[in-house]
Amino acid sequence: MYLGNRINGRMLEIEDQAHSLQIEVFRSIWNGQAPQDITDVFEPGVALSSLGYSVRSVLEIGRHRVNGVVNEVAGVIEQDKKLVTIAEMNFSYPTKRFTVAHELGHARLHPDMPALHRDVPLERSGAVQDWREIEANRFASAYLMPRKLVHSRFYECFGVECFELTDATAFALCGTCDEKVQKIYRNPRQLSQHLSGAGEFNGHYFKPLHEQFKVSLAAMAIRLEELEITVSA
Repeated sequence: MYLGNRINGRMLEIEDQAHSLQIEVFRSIWNGQAPQDITDVFEPGVALSSLGYSVRSVLEIGRHRVNGVVNEVAGVIEQDKKLVTIAEMNFSYPTKRFTVAHELGHARLHPDMPALHRDVPLERSGAVQDWREIEANRFASAYLMPRKLVHSRFYECFGVECFELTDATAFALCGTCDEKVQKIYRNPRQLSQHLSGAGEFNGHYFKPLHEQFKVSLAAMAIRLEELEITVSA
């Protein structure tokens, strides 16, 4: 129980740090004037520049194997050089953007650690992540998908603050209340991914959440779970 509380407390602290940096960037770079699309304020490369870092792109950084899992290195931060390097090849725009935000998390949370990198597994089996990588991922998630804005946008799309799968919501989401629908989405991740990519609910059309926040479907789904917005039946 104590360990769980400590971990939860650290994650809340990381959320607060991400929010504080957003405010700093909004005031210093945007002069407090919100752009037409508020998510433009959360561009991680702009935040890194405000902290004195340069960001460069290369085709590939490399691969390495950890516990039998082959990983593609998506990004590297070199604190002593104030340099972030992002791999272009094999990664989508949302993945590269999240990687920049991940390295931003290292810059903010782990400034005394000289060189850290973000890996993307190339094989199905996963490896236990270093605690610094877990923290940087949470920072990236919070920075790109701010808590209040996610709650607000989710409510605009689905009309509820917390989505619970029932016969009624299954019909509104998929056009049928068949029991098979509820069985498919009893897995919280499957439900979260469906909601993240949905562009219609109960006859209401909108831009899918993952596109609104310029992140991958998986990243958006994880964020909905972090914020406890989705609940399986």
